[in-house]
Amino acid sequence: MPGRPRAEPRSSSCYTSPPADKELVFVYCEYELTTDARHRSIEAITVQDWLMRQVQVFFGGTV
Repeated sequence: MPGRPRAEPRSSSCYTSPPADKELVFVYCEYELTTDARHRSIEAITVQDWLMRQVQVFFGGTV
């Protein structure tokens, strides 16, 4: 929207869990915006033959 300031990420941190199975890895991310709001998201990454085949991002909400 015109005139509305964007809330850019100020900092972020991500970590992976042990693989859920031989093709599925979860990545948990938490980030802080320039508005001081903190949010979390989870990525479910499907890996086959050492290549990422699919990434699903689940946006959480304010922490």
